[in-house]
Amino acid sequence: MFTERSGRRLPSATGHLTIAAGWLSHDSGRPADTRSLYNGALAAARIAYDPGFEGHAFGCVSLLAEATGRPREVISAAQGAQTAVKSYGSARMLSLSAMREAGGWALLGDASATDQAIVRAHRLYAKGPSDADPDWLEFYTPAELAGLEALARADLDQHERAAAGAEQAVLRHGDQFAGNRASYQADVAIQRAVRSRSLGAGPWDGWYVIAPVDACHSLHVRREWTVPGR
Repeated sequence: MFTERSGRRLPSATGHLTIAAGWLSHDSGRPADTRSLYNGALAAARIAYDPGFEGHAFGCVSLLAEATGRPREVISAAQGAQTAVKSYGSARMLSLSAMREAGGWALLGDASATDQAIVRAHRLYAKGPSDADPDWLEFYTPAELAGLEALARADLDQHERAAAGAEQAVLRHGDQFAGNRASYQADVAIQRAVRSRSLGAGPWDGWYVIAPVDACHSLHVRREWTVPGR
């Protein structure tokens, strides 16, 4: 029997599939298609009155905006995610959204706003996990927290702190989440190169990056770190 409850769950289920399609589209380098899919997922979340899913969809929009160089959209989507999940019961979701907001502020060059968002993200993360945490949030480990902060520091030209944070992220990641680990290893090399006023990474740094990126199956990550002259 089709009930009101099943009517709410249907758009939620459809939206989750749309987000999955969006990730595949993003990984294949099709930002316009990805944007359309994420916006569709966001609309489905609102129809379903599902705050956790709405926060997830906003987070995906924020992530895409960062990848396509839209810092103000990064911030607005991240703040939208925080508004959606503020009463959801997951401090870790709020923390991730705050860290994504920090990334947007860093792209705008606002160090003060970046620091405020980073401090908020760490404070929320320290509250620990919750039963409300969705399964997809498992990637948001202390390693990822350190790595996202490192990326924000790099965008603020705080290369010493960025290199230290990226190194911490690599060490904490271990063998998990190969794509994220490869990105942070590449960032370590880049920050070391910038810090030493070199035009490129040294031989050790170069091999430090090539191996994990070459082993990564994500076309998006491989393309991001193998562009000539990067």
